[in-house]
Amino acid sequence: MARFYSDRPYGTAAGVQEQGELNLVSSVGNVEKPTEHPCGAEEIRQWNQQLMRSNTQTAVLKMGNAHGTFFIMEIGEVSQHRRYETPILSDAVYSYRFERLMGIRIYPNGVGSGRGTHVAIFIHMMESTFDDLLDWPYAGTITVSVLDRSGSRARSDISQIIQAKPNLSAFRQPHETICRTGYGYERFAIIEEFFGPRYVKSDTLLLKIEFSG
Repeated sequence: MARFYSDRPYGTAAGVQEQGELNLVSSVGNVEKPTEHPCGAEEIRQWNQQLMRSNTQTAVLKMGNAHGTFFIMEIGEVSQHRRYETPILSDAVYSYRFERLMGIRIYPNGVGSGRGTHVAIFIHMMESTFDDLLDWPYAGTITVSVLDRSGSRARSDISQIIQAKPNLSAFRQPHETICRTGYGYERFAIIEEFFGPRYVKSDTLLLKIEFSG
């Protein structure tokens, strides 16, 4: 289960720092280069069903940055996703008002070369009402971060940068609800670190997605 936070402050009682502080990203560096990855037909079917039941979210402007936006996804039932090896499929999210629509696909136990060792995360473009008004292909930058919830003054978020590449099919204008090809990391982060006590509390973790460009 995933919930989103993008337009309200975050109280320390929930183990999350204030909104302004969440705009800071601490990158640990790329494990490998990002790659395109297809989404299976059954997962596309499940994702479409989920989108029909959920509300579309909208990222908000980062404080002090007129060109960057962000949203935060709360991922619950982490242990269940890991136990049954079920993918985490996000709600649809606009990168900003009347902008591009995207979704996140996460494999807690990995896929491909990272199966069993690394969490995999992919970004998917989604079809929206405003696509014909936008420039294509998408050429922005997306930063994905697992937020450090340890309360330490020295934040240690796990972050990876996804730079869109116009020549890839994953960033062309979508002509179906969900683009079947995603782009991201088969080896986003080591499983034990990603789901360690620094990032998971009460069987939930927080994933921050930042858009620029």
